[in-house]
Amino acid sequence: MSRFTLQVSLIGYWLLAISSMMMFKSSSRELTYKHRGNVKTPEIQAVFNSPKIVILGSSTAAGSGAWPYSQSWAGLFQTWLQNRVSTFQLTNLGVGGYSTYNVIATGNPNNNITKALSLDPDIILVNLPSNNVAGSIPLETTISHYYQLKQAADQAGVLIYFTTTQPRNFTDAESAKRNQLQTETIRIRQEFDSLVIDIYDELTDFNNDLRIKSIYNAGDGIHLNNLGHSYIYSKVVEKMSPLISAVPPAQAVKSFQLINAQNDQVITTLQNGGIITLNEMPTTQFNIEAITDPNPVGSIRWQLTGPRSQSILENLPRYALFGNNGSDFYGQTLPTGSYTLTATPYSLSAGQGTAGSALSIQFQVVQSQATQAGLNIYLVNALSNQDIQEIQEGNVIDLSKLSTNQLNIRSTLSQGTAGSLSFQLTGAAPTSRIESTAPYALFGDVAGNFNDWTAVNGNYQLTVLAYSGASASGSLLQSKTVNFSIITQNTPPAPPPVGVSVESLILINAQNNQVIQFLQNGNVLNLAQLPTQSFNVSANTTGAVQRVAFNLDNLYIRSESTAPYALFGDVGGVYSGQGFALGTHNLTVTPYDQTGVAGTPMSINFEVISGAGAKVAKDETSISAYPNPNPGEGIRIANFAKNDPPVEVMIYNTLQKEILREQIQAGKLEEVYIHLPKGLMPGTYYMVVRSSKNAQILPIILRR
Repeated sequence: MSRFTLQVSLIGYWLLAISSMMMFKSSSRELTYKHRGNVKTPEIQAVFNSPKIVILGSSTAAGSGAWPYSQSWAGLFQTWLQNRVSTFQLTNLGVGGYSTYNVIATGNPNNNITKALSLDPDIILVNLPSNNVAGSIPLETTISHYYQLKQAADQAGVLIYFTTTQPRNFTDAESAKRNQLQTETIRIRQEFDSLVIDIYDELTDFNNDLRIKSIYNAGDGIHLNNLGHSYIYSKVVEKMSPLISAVPPAQAVKSFQLINAQNDQVITTLQNGGIITLNEMPTTQFNIEAITDPNPVGSIRWQLTGPRSQSILENLPRYALFGNNGSDFYGQTLPTGSYTLTATPYSLSAGQGTAGSALSIQFQVVQSQATQAGLNIYLVNALSNQDIQEIQEGNVIDLSKLSTNQLNIRSTLSQGTAGSLSFQLTGAAPTSRIESTAPYALFGDVAGNFNDWTAVNGNYQLTVLAYSGASASGSLLQSKTVNFSIITQNTPPAPPPVGVSVESLILINAQNNQVIQFLQNGNVLNLAQLPTQSFNVSANTTGAVQRVAFNLDNLYIRSESTAPYALFGDVGGVYSGQGFALGTHNLTVTPYDQTGVAGTPMSINFEVISGAGAKVAKDETSISAYPNPNPGEGIRIANFAKNDPPVEVMIYNTLQKEILREQIQAGKLEEVYIHLPKGLMPGTYYMVVRSSKNAQILPIILRR
């Protein structure tokens, strides 16, 4: 890692004791020291472009109380780093139950300051909010340990920051310890000044004997819930923002949506080669919106050419080709003909800054599809140069039934002539080609003799675009996309890619970032019985997901490229909220892998009602678990429905690590006893009880 020289100014005799030149990491920065007691507190003026950060601490640092881990302060901070810099390294060495004794040099070698420094960090964050007081460690010992940590970091040229304590609901018999936490916070502020991440006051209920504010309590009186973790995250970011450079994320236009300007609703997503048939449209007043990643970007420059042209610069979302006032879209007619549409994003307003990935498509506007020539696609025998069959949507081509495996694919307009055809084949054996002379063949030809292609079993999608000019130039005349499969010996078609999938959907209370329930097909949401009317829906996925697209009631809502994947979006893991209108809704969530291929989606229907007498979904049994809080030996699960099918019980810690999984025969017993694994640390756990009919999430508080 590159090093740079630090200018150090010290007050009084420190100027004689410290050399004026020190070596610190990263790009050049100037450091001034303030003299406070026995500590030199640096006022940093520096920027790390690719920061390495290590977290030392106890259960709060490890994520206890938050669910899932991505909603802990460390998880939220990781998401913030992903959005802020192109490369970084964040290592969390936090362990539940730790005190300062565990993280100083003589502590656990796998999770102490020595281990942290061995990772060559730029910054160390120390988060030990209450265990020292809980363990009756004297305040002077605690402060001495913090000095040891700082001295080790200073000697290695590493910045180190300390959080204050946070409140803890000690019993009345130990009420003095609640005051000791406040005293420790005051002392940390005095000793470490600008190196302090101050979280105490906001989390503390000063009107309730210095306990945790109820809105932040995870339920055990020790740990913080998602909202409490979100507050710590905000204070960490407040301290880290000046130190970590903001690298603008890559700007990109991801898609275009055709808008009905009369009611401001999405009609469809415009694809390259798409056709707008006016006779089939609900309006003649259109607009087109650019969907960007991230949203917002600095600005969008539009360019439309064709029978109607438009060149415009949009600085504010929503980015509309024909202008808008917020979500009120202005409308224009689209005369029939061929169009080219390009939208280019910029990192700054007014088309300034860095240009991102533009999106350019060609589309047609026609009055009626009946008047348009079509494209035909044929499978060709490359030995005889004869057509075998026309390839149509959903075809399954069995190679064992063909006279040859030496094949080609050709296409032609059913009426008129084209200047060129562009082929794009994706799937098991992707390829592309542009042909400017007939016959137009995906794998080419020599004077009408087709080159041969040895087909590979699998699923395919073929898109053919016909242009008026050679080499895919001129106007787009027609387009066609077909999906087909190739098999051998009557084997069934290869299944669609399952590398990524949506495993479950969770309804979120957007007011406090808490889980309400799983959202499943057939659910009935009674607004009168729910704790909020500001919701979000989070998608749990499997596999290496690149992005997740949400469609609500057949309208595209958004695409999320970083977890948590949320229907209405989030800011660093803090969910945005919206209400659901009364009635029946369809939600379809589609994941995409790193190559952009869609995985296994999840589509559900649910109903939103309101009123005390409103109908409730059938077979929705509220399962209970006790004792809760639990001493750690076992837990009883009750209230199964009669004749309930077998259910699966899973228990996770706050890091989403599976602790236990068992299948039980519910319904045949009044209750079921589950033995908990030995050695579980005290804290918050989550029990998921899932059957073929429903699933429920139950927080479990473990106390020793």
